[in-house]
This record gives sequence, structure tokens and C-alpha cells, in this order.
Amino acid sequence: GSTRSPPRLAVQGEPRVVKPAHDVPLRATAKESEATIGVVEPGAETFVLDVVAGWASVMPKAMNVLPGPDGQFWVKASDLGI
Repeated sequence: GSTRSPPRLAVQGEPRVVKPAHDVPLRATAKESEATIGVVEPGAETFVLDVVAGWASVMPKAMNVLPGPDGQFWVKASDLGI
């Protein structure tokens, strides 16, 4: 049988793509106090959609996770080396 790949996100323009070197905690909002909701795994291609006040709005290229109510995931920009 055929193997199904996860759905992929179509993004306007050419967003920056990063591949973290280590687990990067994902949060639903850009707050240190926010509980993590998962991680971006090492080597996972990740779109960087925006960077605001030291936080990066990201979307993993392979959609194995879905964003929260505001439609975004946030990680510390420093965790991505940006």
C-alpha cells in the first residue's frame, strides 16, 4: 500500500526555515509562564513566520501538531539560534 505523509502547510512567500539542533519547547502564547504544549524535535524543518520581542512564531513543516486557538505556536527565538 501507499504510505501517507502528514499534510504540509502552504505558506505565502518564502518564510525562513530552521532545523533546531535540540528539542525546542512549543507554547500556545509568547509567554515564559505559559505551559509547554509540545516540542519541535531536532532536525524538524520549521517555518519561522514572525519574531516578536524574543519569541518566534513557528509552524512545523510536517503538520504532526495543530496550533491552539490563536492559530500560532511560539518558541523562544534564542532556542532556534535567531
